Amino acid sequence: RCDRLPQHALLHPTARKGVERQHSAHALRCFEALAPARFEHGLITLSRRHETLRTRIGERDGAPWVEIDDDLVPPLVRHDVCDLPPAERDLQARRMVLSFGQEPFDLARGPLARHMLVALGADEYVFAMAMHHIVSDGWSTSILIREFMQLYAAYVEGHEPDLPVPAQYVDYAGWEQ
Repeated sequence: RCDRLPQHALLHPTARKGVERQHSAHALRCFEALAPARFEHGLITLSRRHETLRTRIGERDGAPWVEIDDDLVPPLVRHDVCDLPPAERDLQARRMVLSFGQEPFDLARGPLARHMLVALGADEYVFAMAMHHIVSDGWSTSILIREFMQLYAAYVEGHEPDLPVPAQYVDYAGWEQ
């Protein structure tokens, strides 16, 4: 699905120098055994619930456009540093999260969100989420993280999550006009 973006939502493409680096990354340290399939299922469900996680930003006839790809799922990159000595695990995980958070996004190719999971031990992980500011800000990121935690907990407990239908960005942009 493609929709024209309101002019205030995105600068003209010729004025977007460096925009691929305007993003934020958040990391959470988890101290419990992980259910990998349920974790991924939670991320896929989150992506299906929120169009911004499946968005690409392009240009048509000189104007910015947003494209929402129903099949696009932000990648989950996995790393395992369990074989390193404990002090090196933390240092390596920090380096990975920092590097992960600094990788630029390709607005036209998408997705404009990505995830990383670093295993530090059998019951210790670092989960990182990076999103471009075009599709996320601090407030929406906190909603996404909270919602992901609810999805994961529901899947671990063996039931479907009971979450309200979220408002989508294109709805919000329409309200702003």
